[in-house]
Amino acid sequence: MNSAEKIAAAIKRLEQLKADSTRGPWENMSDDWRQNWIMGRAATPTEGYYGTEDVLCINDDNLDGTYMSDGDIDLICTLHATIDAQLAILEEALGMMTGYRDSDEKAAETYRFELALADAILGEST
Repeated sequence: MNSAEKIAAAIKRLEQLKADSTRGPWENMSDDWRQNWIMGRAATPTEGYYGTEDVLCINDDNLDGTYMSDGDIDLICTLHATIDAQLAILEEALGMMTGYRDSDEKAAETYRFELALADAILGEST
């Protein structure tokens, strides 16, 4: 797979992940009553215990008394909010790569950071 193909594959995967996930915004809802809760806006409101709800709540209780940390929750919230920016960065790089059609090595050098992002999205980073 050349550089442009890798970035295109990463865009496709990230767009699919975005489409398949609960839309944002996600937020850390932990407080004295809710232990380690994260909430995101659901695509379709559902009838819940307290009426119509449009949120997805995750309380990662592993049944052994351990929970997702506030740091984990904040990371999920932050990364979910960066999806559109990541897509814009990758799409810009893909558009600019047209000038490098004859030299994938030069494209890989010029867009090494965008390719590192694509590798991470595709699960190929080390």
